[in-house]
Amino acid sequence: MEYAVQREQERNNKHVAVLKQTLQLQNQAEVAKIQAHLEAQVKQVEVLQSTIERLTKDLDKQRKLTKDVTMESAKQPVYLPSGNNCRN
Repeated sequence: MEYAVQREQERNNKHVAVLKQTLQLQNQAEVAKIQAHLEAQVKQVEVLQSTIERLTKDLDKQRKLTKDVTMESAKQPVYLPSGNNCRN
């Protein structure tokens, strides 16, 4: 009888070890999946930050260009047609 109990206990111990290993592998797989997802998000944030920086620089250049054009056009005299030259 004791032999049967001992065999059953050994079988249970092996089963518990297999279950434990399975849970550990599942845990490792889940951690790896979450890490990969996090790394993808970090890269996406980096790309978005780079895009924001580039667009900010482009906007600054456009503002400067607009200001320069405005300043240059303010220096030029504006010629309007006189009332004598207008035709109705």
